[in-house]
Amino acid sequence: MGAQDEFRKLSIPYTVWNAGLAVGGALLYFYLDSLGFSVVQMLVLLFLFYFIPFLLLVIPRHVETKTSLAVGAVSQGLAYAALAYFGGTTFGLVALAVVGALCFLFFWTPFNSMWFALEGKGKAGQGAIAIAIPVILGVFLPFIAGLIAEEMGYPTVYWIAAAVMFACALVAYRMVPSRRFSYPLLESIKEFKNFRTLSFLEGMAGTAAYSLMGIMTIHYFATPLEFGAFSSLAMVLAVAATLLFAKISDQKQRRREFVIVFALGLGFSAVFASLVQDVYWWFVALALVNSFRIIFFPFPLAVMLDVKKDVARAVYAREIMLNMGRAFGFLLAIALYSGYGNLQVPLAVIGLSPIAYAGVYELVKRKEIEKGG
Repeated sequence: MGAQDEFRKLSIPYTVWNAGLAVGGALLYFYLDSLGFSVVQMLVLLFLFYFIPFLLLVIPRHVETKTSLAVGAVSQGLAYAALAYFGGTTFGLVALAVVGALCFLFFWTPFNSMWFALEGKGKAGQGAIAIAIPVILGVFLPFIAGLIAEEMGYPTVYWIAAAVMFACALVAYRMVPSRRFSYPLLESIKEFKNFRTLSFLEGMAGTAAYSLMGIMTIHYFATPLEFGAFSSLAMVLAVAATLLFAKISDQKQRRREFVIVFALGLGFSAVFASLVQDVYWWFVALALVNSFRIIFFPFPLAVMLDVKKDVARAVYAREIMLNMGRAFGFLLAIALYSGYGNLQVPLAVIGLSPIAYAGVYELVKRKEIEKGG
């Protein structure tokens, strides 16, 4: 099977998968807020979303891709179905966190092992496409989810998300080529040397700060339609920039400059967002964070793929460190929110993580990475 054909067979279920995530995740904070959940309760739930996958990922295993991706999509579909049926009850949220966590084992890790092993495509370009697909879907699906919630209620949104995930499982099983991967823990962590700290910081920068902004956004709007429309609009600026800069990087091979510039841009944008007080500047801040976040994240991955020979072990170890960083970010947010009583301080502190990333990369890791590892 040629690389182009395999790319198509992977990109179709990946697009369906991200459509399900976009619908299922667009209104979660707004929904929980409407049920009376406190900020701390939301942060604890987000901590569990990534701490549970971290615990599961450290278990070594063997996977067969066709079955594994289908199981991962079904697990996420069942998680959304539980949320639709049981709502914001303890059981519904535990199912969302625990059953949904299985997707990191069964979908994300083997998918990335296949996607980034494809030949004939630029490394940053592959990362950009992987990020651009959910970004493009994020331009309009949050608005549609908000419209559905407004007209038919939140459970309908999550039933639709579950149905999309079940469709993804069928598509994945029929289209994804069968490959077998082994994920030994210690060997993979060793293979990932020079990138462990960087990926930990990347997890904080990529998820924790962005999710804090999602929680903060709910207080500017009265209806799910307004919230969804705002989220969609704030994504528009990032789409073209993502593909443009990734293409330039693959042509110029100037990874270092892009990593440093966009990491700093992301960090300063997040810190700026922590100072904003009105909805208009909040839109500017969110658009900036979206843009820098989406442009930045193909490049750390591209740097890693340029030097790591065993792609499967590298992306497995990367997933472990990303989830550790995400979980730690939310744990830190809980502590800071409990101490200061607002989300501005946690956002400012966690917003420094991409700035720390740039510093660690440039001052500590760059020479070893450029030597090949």
